[in-house]
Amino acid sequence: MEKTRKEIEDLKLQWESDGSWDLYHTDGFEEHFDELWEHQKNCEAKWEQQEKNKFEEFKRTVGTKNIKLSAYLYAMAHKIQKLEGELTVLKSLARGS
Repeated sequence: MEKTRKEIEDLKLQWESDGSWDLYHTDGFEEHFDELWEHQKNCEAKWEQQEKNKFEEFKRTVGTKNIKLSAYLYAMAHKIQKLEGELTVLKSLARGS
């Protein structure tokens, strides 16, 4: 069944906020495979470049040329941010109980 432009764009936005599946294999959107495949690949390339840029900026901030050390510190910084976010959620849930 042919999907409307709004349905296709809504699907793209939903995928961009989640991205846990292959956009181009979404049931019901088979007729739009090429468009969805291209959109997913473009987004993934953009996100990969953004991540590389963030890592390069992190390396400059840390001030080391040791790539392994920078990668380790970068990964730890992301884990800390994630844990801080989860802690904030838990605190708000505890206040609401």
